[in-house]
Amino acid sequence: MRWRVPLGEGYSTPLVAGERVFTFGREQTSEVVQAHELATGRVRWRVAYPAKYEATDAKGVYGDGPRSTPIVHGGRVFAFGINEVLHAIDAETGRILWRIDFRRRFGTEPPGYGAASSPMIIGRLLLVPAGALVFAVDWHSGSVVWRTKSDSFYSSLIAAELAGRPQVVAFARYRLLGLDPRTGRQHWSHHYPSPYGTNIATPVVWKDRVIISSFHQGTRALRVVERGGQTNLEPVWHTRQFKAYLTSPVVRGDHLFGLEEGGRLFCVNLNDGRTEWSADNFSDFGTLVLVGDQLLILSGYGELTAADATPAGYRELGRREIADSATWAPLAVARGCMFVRDKKGLTCFELPMNR
Repeated sequence: MRWRVPLGEGYSTPLVAGERVFTFGREQTSEVVQAHELATGRVRWRVAYPAKYEATDAKGVYGDGPRSTPIVHGGRVFAFGINEVLHAIDAETGRILWRIDFRRRFGTEPPGYGAASSPMIIGRLLLVPAGALVFAVDWHSGSVVWRTKSDSFYSSLIAAELAGRPQVVAFARYRLLGLDPRTGRQHWSHHYPSPYGTNIATPVVWKDRVIISSFHQGTRALRVVERGGQTNLEPVWHTRQFKAYLTSPVVRGDHLFGLEEGGRLFCVNLNDGRTEWSADNFSDFGTLVLVGDQLLILSGYGELTAADATPAGYRELGRREIADSATWAPLAVARGCMFVRDKKGLTCFELPMNR
Protein backbone atom coordinates (compact mmCIF):
# COMPACT_ATOMS: atom_id res chain seq x y z
CA MET A 1 0.00 0.00 0.00
CA ARG A 2 1.37 3.44 -0.95
CA TRP A 3 -1.14 5.61 0.90
CA ARG A 4 -4.68 5.83 2.25
CA VAL A 5 -6.92 8.85 2.86
CA PRO A 6 -10.36 9.13 4.52
CA LEU A 7 -13.33 10.02 2.31
CA GLY A 8 -16.98 10.80 2.79
CA GLU A 9 -19.69 8.37 1.74
CA GLY A 10 -20.43 7.53 -1.89
CA TYR A 11 -19.46 5.16 -4.66
CA SER A 12 -18.14 7.43 -7.33
CA THR A 13 -15.09 5.84 -8.97
CA PRO A 14 -11.73 7.53 -8.24
CA LEU A 15 -10.57 9.44 -11.30
CA VAL A 16 -6.88 9.67 -12.27
CA ALA A 17 -5.66 12.49 -14.52
CA GLY A 18 -2.02 13.55 -14.75
CA GLU A 19 -0.53 13.78 -11.27
CA ARG A 20 -3.91 14.06 -9.57
CA VAL A 21 -6.56 11.69 -8.25
CA PHE A 22 -10.04 13.22 -8.01
CA THR A 23 -12.67 11.95 -5.58
CA PHE A 24 -16.35 12.71 -5.01
CA GLY A 25 -18.25 11.95 -1.81
CA ARG A 26 -20.59 13.18 0.91
CA GLU A 27 -19.62 14.62 4.28
CA GLN A 28 -22.68 15.20 6.48
CA THR A 29 -24.98 17.49 4.42
CA SER A 30 -22.47 18.46 1.72
CA GLU A 31 -21.08 16.86 -1.42
CA VAL A 32 -17.31 17.18 -1.66
CA VAL A 33 -14.98 17.09 -4.67
CA GLN A 34 -11.27 16.74 -3.87
CA ALA A 35 -8.00 16.71 -5.78
CA HIS A 36 -5.26 14.52 -4.27
CA GLU A 37 -1.58 14.25 -5.12
CA LEU A 38 -1.12 10.95 -6.92
CA ALA A 39 2.20 10.30 -5.20
CA THR A 40 1.08 10.91 -1.61
CA GLY A 41 -2.72 11.26 -1.44
CA ARG A 42 -2.37 14.74 0.05
CA VAL A 43 -5.37 16.98 -0.64
CA ARG A 44 -4.46 19.84 -2.99
CA TRP A 45 -7.90 21.41 -3.03
CA ARG A 46 -11.37 20.69 -1.74
CA VAL A 47 -14.77 21.95 -2.93
CA ALA A 48 -17.81 21.41 -0.69
CA TYR A 49 -21.37 22.55 -1.35
CA PRO A 50 -24.72 21.87 0.38
CA ALA A 51 -26.56 18.84 -1.02
CA LYS A 52 -29.46 17.79 1.17
CA TYR A 53 -30.57 14.22 0.44
CA GLU A 54 -32.51 11.83 2.62
CA ALA A 55 -32.40 8.16 1.73
CA THR A 56 -35.49 6.47 3.17
CA ASP A 57 -36.89 2.93 3.26
CA ALA A 58 -35.09 0.64 0.80
CA LYS A 59 -33.10 3.56 -0.55
CA GLY A 60 -31.22 3.77 2.73
CA VAL A 61 -29.40 0.55 1.89
CA TYR A 62 -27.56 2.42 -0.85
CA GLY A 63 -26.59 5.42 1.25
CA ASP A 64 -26.82 9.09 0.40
CA GLY A 65 -23.45 9.73 -1.24
CA PRO A 66 -23.05 10.58 -4.96
CA ARG A 67 -23.21 7.70 -7.44
CA SER A 68 -21.95 9.47 -10.57
CA THR A 69 -18.25 9.51 -11.50
CA PRO A 70 -16.78 12.91 -12.48
CA ILE A 71 -14.95 13.52 -15.74
CA VAL A 72 -11.81 15.60 -16.40
CA HIS A 73 -11.56 17.50 -19.68
CA GLY A 74 -9.94 20.73 -20.83
CA GLY A 75 -8.39 21.38 -17.43
CA ARG A 76 -11.75 21.07 -15.67
CA VAL A 77 -13.50 18.58 -13.43
CA PHE A 78 -17.20 18.04 -14.08
CA ALA A 79 -19.08 16.52 -11.14
CA PHE A 80 -22.76 15.53 -11.22
CA GLY A 81 -24.32 15.16 -7.78
CA ILE A 82 -27.09 12.95 -6.46
CA ASN A 83 -29.62 15.82 -6.70
CA GLU A 84 -28.81 16.57 -10.37
CA VAL A 85 -26.54 19.54 -9.72
CA LEU A 86 -23.59 19.82 -12.12
CA HIS A 87 -20.39 21.70 -11.25
CA ALA A 88 -17.49 22.68 -13.51
CA ILE A 89 -14.35 23.09 -11.39
CA ASP A 90 -10.88 24.26 -12.37
CA ALA A 91 -8.75 21.09 -12.08
CA GLU A 92 -5.67 22.98 -10.93
CA THR A 93 -7.10 25.42 -8.38
CA GLY A 94 -10.51 24.03 -7.35
CA ARG A 95 -12.30 27.23 -8.35
CA ILE A 96 -15.94 26.70 -9.36
CA LEU A 97 -16.34 27.99 -12.92
CA TRP A 98 -20.05 27.40 -13.44
CA ARG A 99 -22.93 25.42 -11.99
CA ILE A 100 -26.27 24.05 -13.23
CA ASP A 101 -29.03 22.96 -10.86
CA PHE A 102 -31.20 20.99 -13.28
CA ARG A 103 -34.07 20.54 -10.83
CA ARG A 104 -34.43 24.24 -10.10
CA ARG A 105 -33.76 25.48 -13.62
CA PHE A 106 -35.59 22.85 -15.69
CA GLY A 107 -37.85 21.07 -13.19
CA THR A 108 -36.18 17.68 -13.60
CA GLU A 109 -36.64 14.92 -11.05
CA PRO A 110 -33.92 12.32 -10.34
CA PRO A 111 -34.85 8.62 -10.43
CA GLY A 112 -35.80 6.99 -7.15
CA TYR A 113 -32.25 6.23 -6.01
CA GLY A 114 -30.77 9.57 -7.04
CA ALA A 115 -28.77 10.66 -10.07
CA ALA A 116 -26.36 7.88 -11.04
CA SER A 117 -25.33 8.44 -14.68
CA SER A 118 -21.85 9.82 -15.28
CA PRO A 119 -21.38 12.81 -17.64
CA MET A 120 -19.74 12.26 -21.02
CA ILE A 121 -17.76 14.53 -23.40
CA ILE A 122 -18.32 14.59 -27.17
CA GLY A 123 -16.40 17.38 -28.87
CA ARG A 124 -17.42 20.68 -27.28
CA LEU A 125 -20.44 19.14 -25.56
CA LEU A 126 -20.86 17.68 -22.10
CA LEU A 127 -23.79 15.24 -22.14
CA VAL A 128 -25.75 14.71 -18.92
CA PRO A 129 -28.95 12.72 -18.31
CA ALA A 130 -31.10 14.64 -15.82
CA GLY A 131 -34.64 13.61 -14.98
CA ALA A 132 -36.38 12.35 -18.13
CA LEU A 133 -34.13 14.43 -20.39
CA VAL A 134 -30.66 14.32 -21.89
CA PHE A 135 -28.88 17.70 -21.86
CA ALA A 136 -25.95 18.79 -23.99
CA VAL A 137 -23.99 21.57 -22.29
CA ASP A 138 -21.14 23.60 -23.76
CA TRP A 139 -18.40 22.43 -21.42
CA HIS A 140 -16.54 25.74 -21.56
CA SER A 141 -19.39 28.19 -20.96
CA GLY A 142 -21.99 26.05 -19.19
CA SER A 143 -24.72 27.06 -21.67
CA VAL A 144 -27.30 24.43 -22.67
CA VAL A 145 -26.99 23.66 -26.39
CA TRP A 146 -29.82 21.14 -26.71
CA ARG A 147 -32.04 18.90 -24.65
CA THR A 148 -34.16 15.94 -25.68
CA LYS A 149 -36.83 13.95 -23.92
CA SER A 150 -36.08 10.35 -22.97
CA ASP A 151 -36.74 8.40 -19.76
CA SER A 152 -34.83 8.73 -16.52
CA PHE A 153 -31.51 6.89 -16.22
CA TYR A 154 -29.34 4.81 -13.96
CA SER A 155 -27.06 3.68 -16.80
CA SER A 156 -24.45 5.99 -18.33
CA LEU A 157 -24.35 7.20 -21.95
CA ILE A 158 -21.82 5.87 -24.45
CA ALA A 159 -20.62 7.14 -27.84
CA ALA A 160 -20.36 4.94 -30.93
CA GLU A 161 -20.47 4.96 -34.72
CA LEU A 162 -23.39 2.85 -35.91
CA ALA A 163 -25.01 2.58 -39.33
CA GLY A 164 -22.31 4.92 -40.65
CA ARG A 165 -22.98 7.84 -38.31
CA PRO A 166 -21.84 8.98 -34.85
CA GLN A 167 -24.44 8.30 -32.18
CA VAL A 168 -25.06 8.51 -28.47
CA VAL A 169 -26.39 5.22 -27.12
CA ALA A 170 -28.66 5.83 -24.15
CA PHE A 171 -30.03 2.92 -22.09
CA ALA A 172 -32.85 4.53 -20.15
CA ARG A 173 -34.95 2.84 -17.49
CA TYR A 174 -37.59 1.68 -19.97
CA ARG A 175 -36.04 1.93 -23.42
CA LEU A 176 -32.89 2.10 -25.52
CA LEU A 177 -32.24 5.23 -27.61
CA GLY A 178 -29.89 6.38 -30.33
CA LEU A 179 -29.33 10.16 -30.39
CA ASP A 180 -27.56 12.55 -32.76
CA PRO A 181 -24.74 14.06 -30.62
CA ARG A 182 -24.91 17.38 -32.51
CA THR A 183 -28.62 18.04 -32.13
CA GLY A 184 -30.14 15.51 -29.74
CA ARG A 185 -32.46 14.27 -32.49
CA GLN A 186 -33.60 10.70 -31.92
CA HIS A 187 -32.39 8.28 -34.60
CA TRP A 188 -34.12 5.23 -33.16
CA SER A 189 -35.83 3.90 -30.05
CA HIS A 190 -36.33 0.38 -28.69
CA HIS A 191 -38.84 -0.31 -25.92
CA TYR A 192 -37.13 -2.34 -23.19
CA PRO A 193 -39.36 -2.46 -20.12
CA SER A 194 -38.04 -3.49 -16.74
CA PRO A 195 -40.01 -3.72 -13.47
CA TYR A 196 -39.33 -0.59 -11.39
CA GLY A 197 -37.16 0.76 -14.22
CA THR A 198 -34.10 -1.24 -13.23
CA ASN A 199 -32.13 -1.05 -16.47
CA ILE A 200 -28.87 -0.18 -14.72
CA ALA A 201 -25.84 -1.76 -16.44
CA THR A 202 -24.23 0.44 -19.09
CA PRO A 203 -24.45 -1.14 -22.58
CA VAL A 204 -21.47 -1.95 -24.77
CA VAL A 205 -21.00 -1.64 -28.52
CA TRP A 206 -19.33 -4.48 -30.42
CA LYS A 207 -18.88 -4.11 -34.17
CA ASP A 208 -22.32 -3.06 -35.49
CA ARG A 209 -24.20 -4.27 -32.43
CA VAL A 210 -25.42 -2.77 -29.19
CA ILE A 211 -25.36 -5.22 -26.28
CA ILE A 212 -27.77 -4.53 -23.43
CA SER A 213 -28.41 -6.56 -20.31
CA SER A 214 -30.83 -6.32 -17.41
CA PHE A 215 -31.78 -8.49 -14.47
CA HIS A 216 -35.33 -9.03 -15.69
CA GLN A 217 -34.84 -9.52 -19.44
CA GLY A 218 -31.42 -11.07 -19.81
CA THR A 219 -28.93 -10.02 -22.49
CA ARG A 220 -29.70 -8.95 -26.05
CA ALA A 221 -27.61 -8.10 -29.10
CA LEU A 222 -29.26 -5.59 -31.45
CA ARG A 223 -27.92 -4.47 -34.82
CA VAL A 224 -28.45 -0.86 -35.93
CA VAL A 225 -29.34 -0.75 -39.63
CA GLU A 226 -30.35 2.04 -42.01
CA ARG A 227 -32.55 1.36 -45.02
CA GLY A 228 -34.42 3.84 -47.15
CA GLY A 229 -33.59 6.72 -44.85
CA GLN A 230 -34.99 4.89 -41.81
CA THR A 231 -32.83 3.68 -38.91
CA ASN A 232 -34.02 0.59 -37.04
CA LEU A 233 -32.83 -2.10 -34.68
CA GLU A 234 -32.74 -5.76 -35.70
CA PRO A 235 -32.48 -8.53 -33.09
CA VAL A 236 -29.38 -10.71 -33.43
CA TRP A 237 -29.54 -12.92 -30.35
CA HIS A 238 -31.03 -13.07 -26.86
CA THR A 239 -30.06 -15.10 -23.82
CA ARG A 240 -31.58 -15.29 -20.37
CA GLN A 241 -28.62 -17.22 -18.97
CA PHE A 242 -26.73 -14.01 -18.22
CA LYS A 243 -28.62 -11.12 -16.58
CA ALA A 244 -26.52 -8.12 -15.55
CA TYR A 245 -27.99 -6.03 -12.75
CA LEU A 246 -25.81 -3.45 -11.00
CA THR A 247 -22.52 -4.33 -12.71
CA SER A 248 -21.70 -3.18 -16.25
CA PRO A 249 -20.11 -5.92 -18.41
CA VAL A 250 -16.82 -5.59 -20.29
CA VAL A 251 -15.63 -6.86 -23.68
CA ARG A 252 -12.38 -8.52 -24.71
CA GLY A 253 -12.09 -9.78 -28.26
CA ASP A 254 -15.27 -11.60 -29.24
CA HIS A 255 -16.45 -12.18 -25.70
CA LEU A 256 -18.48 -10.41 -23.05
CA PHE A 257 -17.62 -10.83 -19.37
CA GLY A 258 -20.19 -9.87 -16.78
CA LEU A 259 -21.28 -10.29 -13.18
CA GLU A 260 -24.86 -11.12 -12.21
CA GLU A 261 -26.68 -10.22 -9.02
CA GLY A 262 -25.86 -13.06 -6.67
CA GLY A 263 -22.22 -13.15 -7.74
CA ARG A 264 -22.06 -15.41 -10.78
CA LEU A 265 -19.41 -14.46 -13.35
CA PHE A 266 -20.21 -15.17 -17.01
CA CYS A 267 -18.35 -15.34 -20.28
CA VAL A 268 -20.64 -14.95 -23.31
CA ASN A 269 -19.75 -15.34 -27.00
CA LEU A 270 -20.71 -12.10 -28.73
CA ASN A 271 -21.27 -13.76 -32.10
CA ASP A 272 -24.22 -15.90 -31.01
CA GLY A 273 -24.90 -15.27 -27.30
CA ARG A 274 -23.67 -18.70 -26.25
CA THR A 275 -22.42 -19.00 -22.66
CA GLU A 276 -18.80 -20.19 -22.69
CA TRP A 277 -18.53 -20.61 -18.92
CA SER A 278 -19.75 -19.32 -15.57
CA ALA A 279 -18.24 -19.22 -12.09
CA ASP A 280 -20.12 -18.82 -8.79
CA ASN A 281 -17.48 -17.21 -6.62
CA PHE A 282 -18.48 -13.62 -5.99
CA SER A 283 -20.81 -11.41 -4.00
CA ASP A 284 -23.73 -9.11 -4.69
CA PHE A 285 -22.81 -5.52 -5.59
CA GLY A 286 -19.49 -6.55 -7.12
CA THR A 287 -17.72 -4.50 -9.79
CA LEU A 288 -15.70 -5.64 -12.79
CA VAL A 289 -12.78 -3.97 -14.59
CA LEU A 290 -10.74 -5.23 -17.55
CA VAL A 291 -7.01 -4.44 -17.33
CA GLY A 292 -5.04 -5.82 -20.25
CA ASP A 293 -5.85 -9.54 -20.40
CA GLN A 294 -7.07 -9.74 -16.82
CA LEU A 295 -10.42 -9.32 -15.11
CA LEU A 296 -10.29 -7.59 -11.75
CA ILE A 297 -13.42 -8.51 -9.80
CA LEU A 298 -13.99 -6.52 -6.62
CA SER A 299 -16.70 -7.91 -4.37
CA GLY A 300 -18.97 -5.56 -2.48
CA TYR A 301 -17.16 -6.44 0.71
CA GLY A 302 -13.50 -5.82 -0.04
CA GLU A 303 -12.28 -9.02 -1.71
CA LEU A 304 -10.35 -8.61 -4.98
CA THR A 305 -9.98 -11.49 -7.45
CA ALA A 306 -7.82 -11.49 -10.57
CA ALA A 307 -8.77 -13.89 -13.39
CA ASP A 308 -7.77 -14.46 -17.00
CA ALA A 309 -10.14 -12.80 -19.48
CA THR A 310 -10.35 -15.88 -21.67
CA PRO A 311 -13.19 -17.94 -23.16
CA ALA A 312 -11.23 -21.13 -22.42
CA GLY A 313 -12.63 -21.33 -18.88
CA TYR A 314 -12.47 -19.62 -15.52
CA ARG A 315 -8.81 -19.28 -14.50
CA GLU A 316 -8.26 -17.56 -11.20
CA LEU A 317 -4.89 -15.86 -10.76
CA GLY A 318 -5.28 -14.92 -7.12
CA ARG A 319 -7.45 -13.18 -4.55
CA ARG A 320 -7.00 -11.13 -1.41
CA GLU A 321 -8.83 -8.85 0.98
CA ILE A 322 -8.04 -5.21 0.22
CA ALA A 323 -10.66 -3.34 2.29
CA ASP A 324 -12.57 -3.81 5.51
CA SER A 325 -15.70 -1.87 4.53
CA ALA A 326 -18.13 -1.86 1.59
CA THR A 327 -16.52 -1.55 -1.87
CA TRP A 328 -19.29 -0.60 -4.28
CA ALA A 329 -17.27 1.67 -6.57
CA PRO A 330 -15.25 0.21 -9.46
CA LEU A 331 -11.51 0.39 -8.86
CA ALA A 332 -9.18 2.37 -11.11
CA VAL A 333 -5.78 1.29 -12.46
CA ALA A 334 -3.36 3.96 -13.70
CA ARG A 335 0.26 5.09 -13.41
CA GLY A 336 1.40 1.76 -11.96
CA CYS A 337 -1.14 1.93 -9.13
CA MET A 338 -4.56 0.57 -8.24
CA PHE A 339 -6.99 2.93 -6.52
CA VAL A 340 -9.72 1.36 -4.38
CA ARG A 341 -12.56 3.32 -2.83
CA ASP A 342 -14.37 1.75 0.11
CA LYS A 343 -16.98 3.20 2.45
CA LYS A 344 -14.34 4.79 4.67
CA GLY A 345 -11.67 6.03 2.29
CA LEU A 346 -9.43 5.69 -0.75
CA THR A 347 -6.38 3.42 -0.86
CA CYS A 348 -3.56 3.54 -3.39
CA PHE A 349 -1.80 0.20 -3.97
CA GLU A 350 1.42 -0.02 -5.96
CA LEU A 351 1.27 -2.71 -8.61
CA PRO A 352 4.11 -5.11 -9.47
CA MET A 353 5.87 -4.28 -12.72
CA ASN A 354 5.38 -7.77 -14.14
CA ARG A 355 2.54 -10.24 -13.91
